[in-house]
Amino acid sequence: MPSTTGVSVLRLDRDFVDWPVITERGTAHAVSRPGVGARHRMVNTIDLLPGGRTVLLRHDDEALYYVASGSGQVHAGSERHAVSEGSAVLVAPGCEYTWEAGPENPISMVGGPCIGPSDDDEQKRAPGLRIFDVRSGGI
Repeated sequence: MPSTTGVSVLRLDRDFVDWPVITERGTAHAVSRPGVGARHRMVNTIDLLPGGRTVLLRHDDEALYYVASGSGQVHAGSERHAVSEGSAVLVAPGCEYTWEAGPENPISMVGGPCIGPSDDDEQKRAPGLRIFDVRSGGI
């Protein structure tokens, strides 16, 4: 809920709503969004069971996801990128991508797109993915 102090605590039972991006075997929830006071970023949870996948996603602004547990792949065009716990995925504006859990492993991630105008027009002209392993500090 929006706060007068500047800090809002969002709860699954009250504030999260289903985010209809799963094609099979998983769940997704919108956590932070304009309806609960967010102005610049959506934060979502995506939990895919083994073999689960999302619909094709695309955003006008960049998106950032953190893989909290498990492993799987993120697909962008003809590229497939393996991700696992500790990976961060930065998705450029306009890039089309999907998430997929491995055949034997679930994957859980948190993140989502920025919302609203972006000051970085150069970035908007360069769609793509960047994968980081935050544990090693590298790509």
